[in-house]
Amino acid sequence: GVDAGDRLHLIDEILTPESQLITTGYYAQLFADMQEGRVPQPFRCEQEYLCKDGSTVWTEVEVIPYLNDEGVIVELLGITRDIRDRKHYLDELRASRDEVALANAALHEVNEMLHRLAVTDPLTGVWNRRHAEEFLAHDVAERRRYGTPMSLLILDVDHFKDINDTRGHQAGDRVLIEVTQRLMANLRTTDVLSRWGGEEFIVLTRHCALPEATAIAEKMCALIADEPFGDAGTVTVSIGVAELTSGDDVDSWLRRADGALYEAKAAGRNTARSAR
Repeated sequence: GVDAGDRLHLIDEILTPESQLITTGYYAQLFADMQEGRVPQPFRCEQEYLCKDGSTVWTEVEVIPYLNDEGVIVELLGITRDIRDRKHYLDELRASRDEVALANAALHEVNEMLHRLAVTDPLTGVWNRRHAEEFLAHDVAERRRYGTPMSLLILDVDHFKDINDTRGHQAGDRVLIEVTQRLMANLRTTDVLSRWGGEEFIVLTRHCALPEATAIAEKMCALIADEPFGDAGTVTVSIGVAELTSGDDVDSWLRRADGALYEAKAAGRNTARSAR
């Protein structure tokens, strides 16, 4: 006969380690059921057999215990089916799904990048005019619905053409980038900065009435003027401020802020003016 040690040795030779654990686990449960007087249960699983050439074969194994009238096992019926083709198909299907998942992830990444490019200014990295027009329209609708106070700041870099003409366009670009960085470092979390075009920016200050927005604009003027911009020297900005009223749409709100900006320019620049 073949003792238990020999049987384990045979299992070790014909099954992979994972399949060995499944098989020995079942027989341990089978013997425990017999000792405790429980009805042994059939066994079905997928097992991987070792071949002499080092390859493996996947099979579906079913073991059915047959009991006599006294409940003693008289026979174990074993059925083995070759499922190599099915496993190969499932592996291919899984690989295909992985490839599709990777492709979808890459597509999502590309779409996100394209969206960022579509709504951000390539030089400064803040929102561009297109996206600014979208969130302004959204906030006007919010104001009509909830009456939330909000104000708009239009900021223009003073004498920017002179910087480009005397220092070069690269120096002008550096000024715009640093203006953006200084503003972003000092905005509230609810404020939104956008490059409106050229040397002009807008700041949407949510939950902010005219007096507070004007104070913010005055701080921005000082923030820009107080520290030189490298080889461009001292740079100043002028700012127009307008609180959104119940009668405003986006165009009228922008016009009032732009009118206040014109007043700031006329007052000598490096200052903020409020629309009434």
